[in-house]
Amino acid sequence: MDQPKTRAALGTGLGVPHIYFDKQHNLLFVAGRGEMNVDVYGYDRNSDLPLGYIEQYRGAQPQKGFNFLPKQALDVNIQEIRRAVRLNNQNHIEYISFKVPSRTGAFNPELYPEFPANEPTVTSEEWL
Repeated sequence: MDQPKTRAALGTGLGVPHIYFDKQHNLLFVAGRGEMNVDVYGYDRNSDLPLGYIEQYRGAQPQKGFNFLPKQALDVNIQEIRRAVRLNNQNHIEYISFKVPSRTGAFNPELYPEFPANEPTVTSEEWL
């Protein structure tokens, strides 16, 4: 832990980055405010280069805001693994679907491992 395993630039944009990590799929999403693209990287702890570039989504307008919908909102029938909401400079909301290609088009349970529920483990009184 004294030295980093590797160093690399994530994207080439100048905007403030919105960085999200999907630990169920080991994917890193980088969306820059004021930019038109969202970069997707795959993470592999055992590789010499732990972050590998996968794809880039490019919108028509720069984005003002970016976030992901909860995993309960995914469409599993089209192999969607993440769905993002993007607010562009024209104040229009755009939905971005990140999917895994499938030859059969059938439901693939390996794409949907268990994820944390939106239910608290303790009540507010217990937390206080």
